[in-house]
Amino acid sequence: MKKIKSLFPDKRKNIINLVFSAVFSVCITAGRQLENHGSVSFFHPAALTALIIICTGVFFVMSIADRHFEKICIHPDNNPEKKEVPKKMFFLTWGAFIVSYIPVLLASWPGFFCYDAETESYEVFTFKYSNHHPIMHELLLGNILRLGNKVFGSYNAGITIFVIMQMIVMSCIFAYLLTTLYRYGAGRIRLIVSFVFLAFFPTVQMFMVCTAKDVLFTGGIILFITLLIRTLHEKTSPFLLFISVCMMLFFRNNGIYILPVFCVLVFILEKRLRRILPVMIAGIVFYLIITQALIAFLPVKRGEKGEMLSVPMQQLARVHMLGKDAFTDEDLEILYSMIPEVILENYNPKLADNIKVNFLEDNFKADPGKYASLWVRTFFKKPGLYLDAFGIMTDGYWYLSAPVTGYEGYKVGNELYGESAYFQFMIETPGTSEPLLKGLNGFYKSLSLDIKWQRIPVLSLILLPSFYIWLFAFSYAGILKEKKNAFRTVFWIPALLFLTMLLGPIALVRYALPFYLMVPVFLAPEVLKDVSQ
Repeated sequence: MKKIKSLFPDKRKNIINLVFSAVFSVCITAGRQLENHGSVSFFHPAALTALIIICTGVFFVMSIADRHFEKICIHPDNNPEKKEVPKKMFFLTWGAFIVSYIPVLLASWPGFFCYDAETESYEVFTFKYSNHHPIMHELLLGNILRLGNKVFGSYNAGITIFVIMQMIVMSCIFAYLLTTLYRYGAGRIRLIVSFVFLAFFPTVQMFMVCTAKDVLFTGGIILFITLLIRTLHEKTSPFLLFISVCMMLFFRNNGIYILPVFCVLVFILEKRLRRILPVMIAGIVFYLIITQALIAFLPVKRGEKGEMLSVPMQQLARVHMLGKDAFTDEDLEILYSMIPEVILENYNPKLADNIKVNFLEDNFKADPGKYASLWVRTFFKKPGLYLDAFGIMTDGYWYLSAPVTGYEGYKVGNELYGESAYFQFMIETPGTSEPLLKGLNGFYKSLSLDIKWQRIPVLSLILLPSFYIWLFAFSYAGILKEKKNAFRTVFWIPALLFLTMLLGPIALVRYALPFYLMVPVFLAPEVLKDVSQ
């Protein structure tokens, strides 16, 4: 008994390890049932056995990792000295990242113009805007396309200009991240692995030459996290902090929800970071002023509520399909006045787009309490179906074997999706595809659209977003094991982002991109070692 206790001497670490192991085992067991059977039951003997085995195994692995944590860190005395970063190192790293993305740009020439890019540019061309997409990204993308067409007589030129500008910005942020980690003691091998991952991992490469708004938004998150690390070690640049806040706010609507909550958490829980609050608040105020000015100047149509109600609508749709007896005639009348019956009959468990597009918003706005009441009372009648609906929509983020699907049979432009929705491999109008490296283009196309890549053992693991989210959770758990470690704030932004992702209409790689690009931080635990205690 004493030998067993000696393996687990720290009560705080044991509790965190147990909670992590329990959550992980529940997610893996539930995910397998959802993917295979479409529902979850933990009372089946096989499920209970799996829960116990996985939970026990993960707990022991985490306990062993704790014992060897100091061996992983290159500064076991917890007193690392800051290194001077030669300017040449930063610029060489920056240039190396840019060069690494040139082949994928040539292979996808003029760059991947997809993920709502056509809609965004169309709104700029027609001067009919909607705040469904970030207005600043629409203006930036649409006007660069217009400039490219005016100067070079080709919209492809505009796409390429935008992509090259984005490559330069993202490469600069990556170089700044890696040199920051080097400055505070990250191991050389782990920095090399981080560079290779960010420079040559196909998923990262494809997004670096993709016009999706998620890329610059993710750049803002990575820059913000880098500045948090620097701030907790020493003073940092208020200007860069302001820029990172603006990137998160202006390039994806998730930032509007994440940053104010982060400010509140910092004010309440972390005194050492309160000095950055004025800069963050200034960024939020600046965003509000500019956005309201644009809305006043431009004919902006307000975004639909359906995007925010994806989860509850999917839950009601699942009950309608599998437990319709839960609805009274009056309930069905209310439900059909919000979502047409024919739409409910075409319910897709993985994708809420069909329902949210056909959501009767005017009826909902007239009496939202009536619909909220329907959702609540239906939950008490069919809680299992509600949980299944939520689980099957989001398991791509927490089940390690859940392939990225959901768009099967869904038409975007002139393209029809197959099983895989890993990456939207297309160039929407007014762009045209002119690949210069056709062999490499074929590889990226296969990776994006062929489901086989997501079913290859081990390889599928490092492709899927769930792997990187669990890597984040593992790293966050490690930080929480140290009492009052101020570096826990580094993980608050991605944690808040994850909560917003769970409310989205589908689980996609592009929504989880920040977790992929945080790999260098996950690989450098010594940099997050709080030396002030």
